[in-house]
Amino acid sequence: LISGKLVRIPGGTYELFLGEFPKAACDALEKLAGVGDIFAMGFASKGDLYGNAIIIIPEGSPLSNRDVIETFLRQAGVALQRKLAEEALKKSEERYRVLVETMTEGLGVQDENGLWTYVNDRLCEMLGRFHGEIIGHPVTEFLDEANQSILKEQMRRGGDSSPFEITWTRADGRKMTTLVSPKPIFDSGGQFRGSFAVTTDITERKQMQDRIRNAAEEWQTTFDSIQDLVMILDPELK
Repeated sequence: LISGKLVRIPGGTYELFLGEFPKAACDALEKLAGVGDIFAMGFASKGDLYGNAIIIIPEGSPLSNRDVIETFLRQAGVALQRKLAEEALKKSEERYRVLVETMTEGLGVQDENGLWTYVNDRLCEMLGRFHGEIIGHPVTEFLDEANQSILKEQMRRGGDSSPFEITWTRADGRKMTTLVSPKPIFDSGGQFRGSFAVTTDITERKQMQDRIRNAAEEWQTTFDSIQDLVMILDPELK
């Protein structure tokens, strides 16, 4: 069936239905409908069958213009393969879109000029802005001068995929410290075409670290200012 040629089905509708219906019923159906010869052509790609065409000839009639029909069916097979590939791609893109839009981290894509070309819902939420306020705008627009320098240095490195910290300025003016994990994008010629990055909000973690560090410094300052001997012992007096 996958030779690109029409093949006669000797068992008629019984063989065509893979024996799932009683032969007597198939014979009766053929007689009632005046079915003659049945031909089939399979459509395959890389050895895998993805469709077929069935030609049913009226009883007593020959198969005319066989070459023309086979040529038409081969073209139809190519069109079917293309359509199936498009549908598979569409389903894959939809699954990817759902995955990206339900991420708990922000995801953004910028081109080689540093302009946002895509941001997911989470990144919009993190920046406190709508998609239309971000797409097409420079990434540096959402950073203060110090953090613009950090980003420019990162872009200067081109293919560097090392995570780095950067602090964004939200729409309400609040600062948000994030850990950015970038991945450069290159074209077939090896030219840098931008990057995409997963962005994780670590603001609370950084604030906790700052509080711990400040507390430690305050304790150290307090102990250093005491003139008497101070010792800290555990329950075993060690």
